[in-house]
Order: sequence, then structure tokens, then C-alpha cells
Amino acid sequence: MFRAILFVLVLVSSHQAVQAQQPLGNILGGVVNGMLLENARREWNTLSPIERFCFDAGLRRSGNDPMRLMQQGIAPSDPRLENLRGVCSRLIGREMAADVECTMTALGGRPYVTRCREGYARIDQRGNAMPIGLEEAIQDGFAGRGPEVARFERPDAANRRREQLAAGGAPDRVLAPSFSCERGKKPAEVAICNSYELTRADLEYGELWQRAKAFDPKGDVARQLQAINRTRDACGSSVPCIRDALEKGVTTVAALLRANGVAVATASEAAVEERKRQSEEKARADEAAKVRAEQAKVEAEAAREQARIRAEQAKVEAEAAREQARIRAEQAKVEAEAAREQARLKAEQARVELEKKREEEARREADAAEFAAYVREAVGAARAGRKPGVLPFPPVQKDELTDEEKKLAESACGVSIGTRAQAIDAFRLMRSTKNDIVLRACRAELGFFELAQGRTEAGHALMWSSLDGASASTGRMFLAWLTLSNASINDRSADRKSVCAVVDGAQDAFLAKPSRVRDGGVLMVAGLPTSVMVSLSCDEATGPVAAFGRLARLCAVPAPDGKLDAFAEQSKSTCWLAPSVMTEFRERVAKRLLEATATEFEEQRLALVVSSTSEARRNLAEKHDECRTALQAMGGRTPGELAPLIRRVDAACRTFMKS
Repeated sequence: MFRAILFVLVLVSSHQAVQAQQPLGNILGGVVNGMLLENARREWNTLSPIERFCFDAGLRRSGNDPMRLMQQGIAPSDPRLENLRGVCSRLIGREMAADVECTMTALGGRPYVTRCREGYARIDQRGNAMPIGLEEAIQDGFAGRGPEVARFERPDAANRRREQLAAGGAPDRVLAPSFSCERGKKPAEVAICNSYELTRADLEYGELWQRAKAFDPKGDVARQLQAINRTRDACGSSVPCIRDALEKGVTTVAALLRANGVAVATASEAAVEERKRQSEEKARADEAAKVRAEQAKVEAEAAREQARIRAEQAKVEAEAAREQARIRAEQAKVEAEAAREQARLKAEQARVELEKKREEEARREADAAEFAAYVREAVGAARAGRKPGVLPFPPVQKDELTDEEKKLAESACGVSIGTRAQAIDAFRLMRSTKNDIVLRACRAELGFFELAQGRTEAGHALMWSSLDGASASTGRMFLAWLTLSNASINDRSADRKSVCAVVDGAQDAFLAKPSRVRDGGVLMVAGLPTSVMVSLSCDEATGPVAAFGRLARLCAVPAPDGKLDAFAEQSKSTCWLAPSVMTEFRERVAKRLLEATATEFEEQRLALVVSSTSEARRNLAEKHDECRTALQAMGGRTPGELAPLIRRVDAACRTFMKS
């Protein structure tokens, strides 16, 4: 019948004019179209929701929808939808592994082996796979974005991993039960899959049974285990019930192994013992709590009695407090009167202190004026009384100091003066002292202060007065002498030879007293190296200041740590040695002088090779031999024997000590 209808439909479609004249064509065409529409509607309605979603997503990408196709009589099985059917079939029908072993990476970057299931995924910008549903996968597929298939950790495996880590288990591999968690649908199996503790007991149970099967040929133990397994399955999802069943199974199998001579130690039995111990401890704790509760009851009764007693006592104390408050009020009244009187006295004291401050300021102004007059007088005296030439070399320092001299380091004259107020304090000390060393120390320091302020003539005048006629030196008088000597040479009031003559004349005094002990264990060397270095180079181009610098280089030892006396504190640039190395130091000085003279001799000899006669070169060699012999003779001598030897060195080595 259907083929006849189609045949008629073909005839009608090929003879349109005739068909237009005959109503039968319209009737047959309507019947056919109605059957096609009904067939299409039925096929579309028989699609599952996800299939309908897939067709809908694919059709909408091309501007169509199932409703429009249904109205046109086009069914899902239409050949024109073959590609769309293939895409939906692949996306919806793709088989995914539900329980496979996989390797994941923890947050810290450490890999671990666990159980996973496959699923559709979307890859983010960092390359991480994010799980998506089937509908999202269909949309991504038609949008040209995949979808990707990735492996994700099963929820039950994630639960076991977290419990395993919490229990201190190794994170490299997540334990899995002896059965597949995908196929295990019983409540007890689901509970085991979601518990690390139960999984561990299940594995131990299975492993022990594999070892014990051979010792159960009649199956007696196997029947016991079947009963235990039924009990386990009857537990439902109760973790304690399942755990007890598994531990009972482990104990049964372990007993079989031990009966056959196999030594086994099981974690389940250890866990049972641990829970037993904890239970006993809990019982003891409960008993102790009961005792404490009884004791607390007794103590509560005692506390109530104590509270009653304290309430009575508080009543008494309140009466006493009121009386005390009255007494304190009276006392406060008296104290207020006393405070007013104290305030009056403080105000009077402040007035007196203000008057004293004003008087002190007035005295300072007067002292400043007197100090200025003193400086002008010193300048005038220096202008009128200073003779041509140069000041004598400073005398040696005292060994024994008076109490006033020892306090120099704590006063304004014992340290460098840096402010006008310090200068006035030094001037006051200078006026009040009768000690010549303290007086001259203050004059020298005030001279340095005036020089630092740019008042050169005043500074030199005060330094001159500190040195003129001195019987002993302070630590800064050497520097004052050097300052005045250089100034005299620069303004041509003295020449270098006259300065050196003064130094030569002072050698004997310093050779007789070559060093001073400053802190009981360190020597300040002032005699031997000073005389040698100054006398050998003073009258040449080097000058006294460079000579002292050379002295420091020869010593190469810093000043001692800690606070020194006034003189030593001001002489830290001088040479310091330990007494035990004095002989070694003399040898080192002689050795360095030998090296220096040898270098100078070699330079002069090479110069004479080009510009002079053999007679001059021979004379130079003889002078160098004399110098070397004189220096070598200084070794191992006592201070008393050094004076003539140094004069000999002075005469023999001048030619080779210019640099």
C-alpha cells in the first residue's frame, strides 16, 4: 500500500497540471506528508535526553534545531544527519575506564600512585585538566575545543590518601583494597573503599589468607572466614563493625599460620591491643574523673562554707574600710597642705637656680672676655719676647704623676678641645691649677683649639708658652713642637738645620730613657727609634713629621686597647711594643734600616756607573760598608750602650737615608 502511495506521489509530481485539476493528488500527498511527520516526531521523541541535547547542540551550530527538522519530516536517522549522528555517538558512547592505577602530582610537586577514573576534561592556561560533564564535553566538541579525556583521582582514593597522610603513611602510593572499588557496590565494600584504616585491614586479611590457604586442605578455616565475611557484609556502612569483622578474620588466619610454624605479626592485632589499652586507660580515667567529681563535691561544700565566712569577714572589712577612708581623707587634706608648701619651696628653688644660672652665664661671659684678653696678652708676649731660632726640643715625660696630673684625661685639658665652652673650662682649670704640667697641658690644648678656629698667631703663641721653659712633657707637646717648628721653617724664622741641631742635642736624654710602661705590659717607645729616625733624616728633604711617620711604620703595632693615662692617650700615634719583644724590635729596626740603606746604595751605585769614575764608586761602597757595620753593631745592646752607636750610625748612614 505504501509503495502504491509513493508511486502515485511520483505520478502526481510529474504531471502538475493534471494534479492541479484532480483532488486525488492533494489527498495522497497529504497522507504521505503526515506519515513522514509522524515518523520524524516519533524518532525525535525516542531519543534519550543526552542524545537530544547532542543533536540540539550540533544543529544549532549550523542554524537549525530539532523542531524545525521535525516539522520538515526529517528524522534523526535521516542520511543527511549521518555526520551529526557519528559525532554524538562517539561523544556519548565513548567507554571510560572507571578504576585504573594512575600517577598524580601533589601540591608540593611530589608524584604519588593512586586509583583514578577517566572523564572528559577542559585544559586551562596552565595546562591543568579540569573535569567537565558530558553536556560541556558535547558543547566543546561542536565548538572545536576538544574535548580532552583525562584521568582524575577517584573520590574514595582521595579519602584514603588523606587518611593515609594523617596516619603518617608514605605518600608515594595510596593503598587500595583487595577488590575493585568500581565493582564493589555493597555498603560494606563502599565503606572499605572510603577508609584507609579499613583498606589496610582488608589488604592484610587478603595477603594472610593467600599465605594460609595451603594449610587449610579441608576448608575448615575457609568456612569460618565465609561466616566472618557474611558478618562483615551485614555491617552495612558501620566502620567499627566492619573493622571488628576484618580484625577477626586477620586473627583467625594468623592463628592458622602460627599453628603451622609461620611467625606473623599483624597490624590489626596490634590495633586491637592498642584499642584495648586505650579502653583500659579510659576506664581508669573515668574512675579518676568519678573520684575527682566526689572530691569536687566535697570541695564545693567547703567553698560554700568559705564563702559564708568570707562574706562575714567582708562585712567586717567594709566597716574597717570606711574608717580607713575617713582617715585617708584627713591624711589627704594634710598632704595637700604639704604639697602646696612643697610647690612654694620648689618655686623658690627654681628662682634661686635661675639666679645661679644667670650668674654662671655672667661668669662665663666674664671668663670668655678674660680668656680673650689672656690670648691677646700671650700673642703680645710672643711678638715681643720670641727670639730668632727655634724652640728647644720637648723634654722627656714624667714617670710618676701626681693625682692632679692623672686626672688630665678626665678634664678639658686632657683631650682635644672642640667647642668654645670646653675652651672656657680649660681656661678656668689653667687659672686655678698650681701644677706646671697641668698648666702647660691646658696652654697646648688651647693653642690647638685657637689654631683649629683659624686664629693661627694666637694658637702658636699659646703653644710657645706651653713649651717655653718646660721641665717635663705632656703627650701633645711633641705635636706642638712639630707644629711650631714647621711654622718657623715655613715663615723662614728658622731653618731646617737649626731644627735638626735641636733634635741632635736632645738625643742623649731620650737614649737614657728609651721607653715608658703605660699599662703594665705595653711599652711606648720614645727614645731609640725617635732619635735614630729624626737624626738620620731631619736635615734632609724628609722633615720631622715624615720621620715620625717612618717611626710608626717601623713599629707597625697599634696602641693598646682600653683607657690610658692622660699622656699616653695623647700619644697613640707613637710606637707601642710589648716588653717581651723589645729586643726583637731593635733587631727589626736594624734590619729595615739595613734594607733601606742597601736599596739607596744600589740606586746611587747604578747612577755612578754611568756618570762617575771607579774611584767615586769605590768611595761609595766603602761608605756603605761603614753604614752597614754601624747598623749591625746596634744589635743586642743595652740602652746605655746605644748613644755612641747611634751617633756612629748618624755619621755613617746619612748618605743612604735621604728617602
